[in-house]
Amino acid sequence: MTEDRNIVVTGLGVELPGISAISGFLDLLSSSTVASEARPEARLGNKGLRYKDRATKLALAAAQATLEHAGLPSSPHEQLQPDAFGVVASSNLGNLDTVCRVVEAIRSSGVDAISPMDLPNASSNVISASIGIWFGLKGLNLMICNGATSGTDALYIAANSIRAGRAEHMIVVGVETVNPAVARLIEESAQPWLPESSGIRLGDCAGAVILESAGSAAARNAYIYGRVGAYAYAPQGDVRASLQRASLCDESAPDLWLTPNCSYGSTFAQAESARTLWKTASPTTLDIAKALGETYGATGVLQTIAACLWLDANRGRKAIATSGAAWGDGAASLVIRGGRPS
Repeated sequence: MTEDRNIVVTGLGVELPGISAISGFLDLLSSSTVASEARPEARLGNKGLRYKDRATKLALAAAQATLEHAGLPSSPHEQLQPDAFGVVASSNLGNLDTVCRVVEAIRSSGVDAISPMDLPNASSNVISASIGIWFGLKGLNLMICNGATSGTDALYIAANSIRAGRAEHMIVVGVETVNPAVARLIEESAQPWLPESSGIRLGDCAGAVILESAGSAAARNAYIYGRVGAYAYAPQGDVRASLQRASLCDESAPDLWLTPNCSYGSTFAQAESARTLWKTASPTTLDIAKALGETYGATGVLQTIAACLWLDANRGRKAIATSGAAWGDGAASLVIRGGRPS
């Protein structure tokens, strides 16, 4: 296992409608909305998907896209170092529809009414486990479901897993989907902190990145899209505090700041207050929610993809992605540095 503590991003992938290549992601984010529906079966084929829920299908499609983008095998029989290739997935509501359906069937008809495939799919770790099985990734396998910062947290955990020698490569996947169960829970959960919650636009998408050590990337001559920097979490949705803590080693303003979802009044106010942190500097800002809607547990991963693409296209030095500050959660910030040599 590697002892290299410099963690880099070598693969990017999304499952979104209207995108045939990852290069179109930034163009999509500059539009007002994603109108059509993602169809992961077009990438994966139908074999083996019969009992998979939509969130798992979206996650598998994004994972396949990022493996291919990184130049790594997507077949389990060809996988490089499968025992040292791990998975961290982030989704708060991915299989909620399955859970609700199973519970209702047991309540109304008894346990004999449940398919043998239903109970495994009702487990909270079904997405991460499915990715590991589908692609032959036998290393560390984790599912993160801890609220609006979980995508950012998943990246931090994956990077630390490589630094600690638990894996050589990690794939990090963030996914959320839309269905009546999710829509109802979101509306009801938002009431205590967002009285005007009616009409929240939910995202239906997945994003994935490949992380590995700089030494591993150099050994296989992989292209580096970004470098994972400092992470910080602040309770009570304190965006400014999370930014300050993530910037302790480098207080310079980023070239790009990916803000949390600013369509909510409280989050917008937090973001506006945090802008004064950089005084006279004025970094470019990007709120992915404008195009994608509320992506909740997938936000941090999608932000990182956007940051890597933007830094690469603009020869940027540094980006900071901030998620959370909504749904009663804290705020998390992650520094992403440009992959090009400075």
